[in-house]
Amino acid sequence: MITDLYVSNAMLSCNCNNNIRKIPMLTTGLTEVVDFPVEVFDINGISLGFASTKAQYISIWNSSSSNSNVGVLKGDYYPFVFTIVKVNGPLPQRVLGNPVNYIPKKIITQTGGKILATENGKLITI
Repeated sequence: MITDLYVSNAMLSCNCNNNIRKIPMLTTGLTEVVDFPVEVFDINGISLGFASTKAQYISIWNSSSSNSNVGVLKGDYYPFVFTIVKVNGPLPQRVLGNPVNYIPKKIITQTGGKILATENGKLITI
């Protein structure tokens, strides 16, 4: 669920049709992004590089042929919301960006000096 005020308001204020959509940037764990720099991913989840600003994110995202075949990403007033204009095929519901310090693991418990977590559906010790 998107709880960020900027993201929620932007999504509610979109009077979009099927050819244009406002979409949030979320992490690969589908949580909200709150700061740059971020790792940029294409629509297939493949890393494209790192962006320090929203403008860099848009430039890197649009440079991917996988992405540009689907749509053209543009800026939006809100920090982590974008507008995407359809080129071909269905528009994505979100773009992905992991903050550089993001750890895509879900901590389960700490026991006996070990931290148990899940990563890609597997139980690991960190």
